[in-house]
Amino acid sequence: MDFNALQNIWTHQPDPASRDVDEVLRTVVRRTRQMSRRVAIRDYVELLTAVGMTAGFAWMATLAPVTWPWLMAAAITLGVSLVFVRERLRPSPASVAPGDVRHGLQQAIKEVDHQVRLLGAVARWYLAPLAVAAVLVVVGTALGVREEVGPEVWARGRAGLLAAIAVVLPVVGAAVWWVGRLNRRVVETQLLPHREQLASLLAQLDHPDTEA
Repeated sequence: MDFNALQNIWTHQPDPASRDVDEVLRTVVRRTRQMSRRVAIRDYVELLTAVGMTAGFAWMATLAPVTWPWLMAAAITLGVSLVFVRERLRPSPASVAPGDVRHGLQQAIKEVDHQVRLLGAVARWYLAPLAVAAVLVVVGTALGVREEVGPEVWARGRAGLLAAIAVVLPVVGAAVWWVGRLNRRVVETQLLPHREQLASLLAQLDHPDTEA
């Protein structure tokens, strides 16, 4: 999620007490809508990806000798996709009355807070379930191979397959860690500073002599 452009706007804003009230409100509403559009694009991309993975796992279950790992993986990715459905069904913020700068800033802060909570918990609702799904894919593949090749061939090739699994799982773990790190970085370097800037603007409405 890229908030750099939005962050730069607020970083270079002058004291709102010296600006026209309606202009401040228009800027808040415009930039909040830009952030909302970026979030919506992210949600739709992630939703389509999760739905595609669910369909793929369900299709593999119809072909695999052992179906339960594929069905469980499909259920997990379907659950992840429902998170993004919920995000898209969230009520839209109420319209801001002309001149109500305070309300506009409060709504912008509330939306940033929601995204901070969402990305702050990304390991629980997104990364961990997808890591489990990846493990189930590996397990389903291994069990399917064992069912198809028979006990003798399985005994001869088991060591190689287990070695491949031992390589795949750390790669999945590293990918999960990296994505989690990127999300934490977005929160720490973009969302939280952006929230502080919005809160500073809001505080200046009550205390015009306070510097940002």
